Amino acid sequence: LVVGAGNIGEMVAALLSEAGHTVTLADRDGVATTKASRLSGVTALDLAIEDDEALERALAGKFAVISAAPYH
Repeated sequence: LVVGAGNIGEMVAALLSEAGHTVTLADRDGVATTKASRLSGVTALDLAIEDDEALERALAGKFAVISAAPYH
């Protein structure tokens, strides 16, 4: 799971996918996830990481999490 579908998150997701990994790229911004859904081998997910239940569902079955979310 890559959290943050901006430039960095999108690049990380693309590289992981190209390396043969199953990748989910999550962001609260629907525009970013729509753009990310065009990446080959990447599943885009609309997700607000402060939503504990949604985050728990997104993490289910995942091996690793990479945060490319901005820190405010």
